[in-house]
Amino acid sequence: MLRIKSQQNFWAGVFFLACGVFEATLALQYDVGSPAAMGPGFMPVLLGIALALLGLIILIGGLSVAGPAIEPGHWRPVVCIIAALVLFALLISKAGLAVSTFLVVMLGGIAYRGKVPWLRLSAMAVGMTIFAAVLFVYVLGQPIAVWGAS
Repeated sequence: MLRIKSQQNFWAGVFFLACGVFEATLALQYDVGSPAAMGPGFMPVLLGIALALLGLIILIGGLSVAGPAIEPGHWRPVVCIIAALVLFALLISKAGLAVSTFLVVMLGGIAYRGKVPWLRLSAMAVGMTIFAAVLFVYVLGQPIAVWGAS
């Protein structure tokens, strides 16, 4: 019977293998073509196969090389990051880029397991807000309202 020596590597390998097979299978609905005349499905199939092979290598490593067990999950970072993304999507059109970016950075900072001083986190949020506004609105000319819907 097979004995899993590294839980982390084994299950990461299973995950990568499953994702690679899923990607390659979905990409096969497009014309693959050949290396000389690549179709739209050529690269996705190739990348799916590469991901599946990488997963297989990691999976075999999990069976043959000893490693640490899987640690219990930390839910606060997962919930905060997903909430930050959803909050940004909901606020960007109504509140504008500045408010959305500031709140997303603050919520992302709360996700960190260590304690980040509020003053440092606020300064980083202000800096990222200014950077995002300058980059997207003024440098790249994206039609995004900085302060609320216009």
